[in-house]
Amino acid sequence: MTALIAVGRPALAMEGSFSFVDHLVYGDANSGRKRVMGTMPETKNETTVNNWRDCEQLLLQIEKENSESLTGVWFRGVSNAEWELKTTLERRTSRTFSVAEYFQLMSRVKPEIETFTGKTWKWPEWSEPENDIAGHLRKHPALTFMTHLRHCGFPSPILDWSRSPYVAAYFAFAKVQASKDVAIYVFSETPSNMKFGNALGPKIISHGGYALKTHERHFRQQSSYTVCVASCEQWKFVSHQSIFGLGRKDQDRLYKITVPSSERLSVLRVLDRYNLNEHSLFCSEESLMETLAYREIDQKLSL
Repeated sequence: MTALIAVGRPALAMEGSFSFVDHLVYGDANSGRKRVMGTMPETKNETTVNNWRDCEQLLLQIEKENSESLTGVWFRGVSNAEWELKTTLERRTSRTFSVAEYFQLMSRVKPEIETFTGKTWKWPEWSEPENDIAGHLRKHPALTFMTHLRHCGFPSPILDWSRSPYVAAYFAFAKVQASKDVAIYVFSETPSNMKFGNALGPKIISHGGYALKTHERHFRQQSSYTVCVASCEQWKFVSHQSIFGLGRKDQDRLYKITVPSSERLSVLRVLDRYNLNEHSLFCSEESLMETLAYREIDQKLSL
């Protein structure tokens, strides 16, 4: 009989079915023979599991399968598995913004934000790059303000991810939709350490989040970022679905794991024991109140 065996650090089998494990192997439960997880069948792009424990093991398997990727894998949790991956700008308006137009929008809101925060940001006006839009955006000084806006709730063309599957799990389960399953997406930009495509897009541009001075939530949430752009006379922000919809395996690979929302309290209970909660991720008075309400109402009334 073949079974999944956890090796490395002992699993922390605490409340519910939640556990943290280093890695997994296939093994024969009777003979003790085992082979490393890298020989397991390749993970499907979309999978539905029955509980969090199976989800966690699958997340770690995907991470293992993409261990050779220079950019690794990033995670994003959504509270409704029916939702596609859309930026907050897409959810706010159906209008398509050029990069230049969004830079103008940032310039218009910057004075008030600087006034009320006491912080200042400076960047040169946007100029259309002749080539290498990816390098131009990644190095642009305005990126610090763009990510600040994203973390503070202003509509943004940025899709934010976490390098931690457990942060993504928190966002998936924290505010579940009634009777809806949740989902955790996993993004592997370069599973083969190569990337190619049309010079004018559409293309996904990533920033791993390292050496980026921005809002403290960037560090609390272990954030990384992507935008999707295409050029038609000028560069525009377009939907990530224009790439994810292609279902590629060699680059920009997207996995989706659907989990029952009924796992919510058992998952959040263990995450909270590791101090992974609304307050540790957002550090505001409102997030403190949400954390206390969860502990004193949600958890205690469920016992």
